[in-house]
Amino acid sequence: MVKGQTLKMESKEGKMKIKKIILAFLLGLALLASYGCAFLVGAAAGGAGGYILRDQGYEVQSPVEKEGG
Repeated sequence: MVKGQTLKMESKEGKMKIKKIILAFLLGLALLASYGCAFLVGAAAGGAGGYILRDQGYEVQSPVEKEGG
């Protein structure tokens, strides 16, 4: 190889292999991002539900009772 010359993959199999690796990486990245989005949607729904219940007069109660008071 001559200095300054880049390595080229001439075979179609090599190009397809690289495309498959890139596609698998992007798919995995999209799946990880969707898990984060699902968590945020669940947290937002729980928070909104809490505010609605508070507006309707519900209060949070501790399940632990204090002794002697």
